[in-house]
Amino acid sequence: MNKYLCAILIGLLISCGQQSATPEINESSANDWAIDSLPKRVTVNSKAQQILEDWPEFKTLDLSFDALYKAENREELLLIMNDFVEKQNILAASEYPEAFNTPQIKSRQKVLKTFILKTKAALEYRTDLQEPSSQMIIAYNALREQFNVTVNNTLDTNLILLD
Repeated sequence: MNKYLCAILIGLLISCGQQSATPEINESSANDWAIDSLPKRVTVNSKAQQILEDWPEFKTLDLSFDALYKAENREELLLIMNDFVEKQNILAASEYPEAFNTPQIKSRQKVLKTFILKTKAALEYRTDLQEPSSQMIIAYNALREQFNVTVNNTLDTNLILLD
């Protein structure tokens, strides 16, 4: 009985001495916010811009991206990301312009939402912000590029799909 009790006590002492594996929180992640390393936004051509002018939900989301490049600390970034989530949900529920009511646009918008949420999570968990924020801007640029592609597409699908 004494042997078992000694073995249990030694096991407890050894296990108490080990450090638990907790994720390291990076307190300086918001201080390391390097705006210069973020990708620049892609410009939308004039045809697409005319259509987007009549879509107020997209215009409000687009204006919010200007604030991202001006953010200086973690609190500002968190407010901006909460605003992005809200405006993206409004955009998803809005009525799309006829030219942009395509699966290609809607799928890129869902990808953008994914990276907005990923960036917000990185802020809340205080992990590295550079990678998710860069991915979010790349997804936003892909959405803007798809506007350009959609407007410049002159191929008539009815000609291809004739029986």
